[in-house]
Amino acid sequence: MAILIRRKVAIDSAEVELKTYQPSGRLSKREREQADRLDEALKKKIPALAQQLLKIDQKAEGVVRRWYVLGQELRVLVDDSKLVSSSDISSGLIWQAVWYYLPESLRPAGSSDTEDYSDKQHKRKDHLSLCYEISDFDWNEVGWIQRWDDWQQIAFRPGLLRDPRIIHALGIAISALATYPTREVFRNVVKKLVEDFPTRQHRDSSLLSDDVIEKAVSGALSFTR
Repeated sequence: MAILIRRKVAIDSAEVELKTYQPSGRLSKREREQADRLDEALKKKIPALAQQLLKIDQKAEGVVRRWYVLGQELRVLVDDSKLVSSSDISSGLIWQAVWYYLPESLRPAGSSDTEDYSDKQHKRKDHLSLCYEISDFDWNEVGWIQRWDDWQQIAFRPGLLRDPRIIHALGIAISALATYPTREVFRNVVKKLVEDFPTRQHRDSSLLSDDVIEKAVSGALSFTR
């Protein structure tokens, strides 16, 4: 399918909106019409979604909860196969289209309007894809995560996402600690887990028992006690 990408550029001190259909190349009339329908859907639904999410009290519920709910709502929208293809999701093109309509209030701190969203994407681990990925879990499986950076540390290691039992065991183990790990400690825990569940050297953890996975997680957390 096709995606209509909008972006604003400065030309002779004036801001101009540019529209391109992606992926580049020859597109049929039907594909362009489908991209236009998606664009209209985003124009209506994303601002309305912003109003819903702004009701979430970040101080009470945490920033992870806000981005999780955003991911849930985006999943409902982009998983509509009549509007978005799986390749549009994996390529990150859909997130470029969503970002254009995302209000400033729903953008993470430090986001720059002068930078195209395509420049923010790194190995498909941009903010919106991270929201989309975390929403694939039930909230009770990831609600223990207290910092968005901690989710990023996990999500950047696909080896930790292949088997949901790893996240489940990690959540139970960390919740049992007297205090939540510091950012540095959490990163070290993730690095240790990657040694047992490497990303590049695919290890089929589905063949492992729950005890083996729990032991690996316990070992990664051992130095925090």
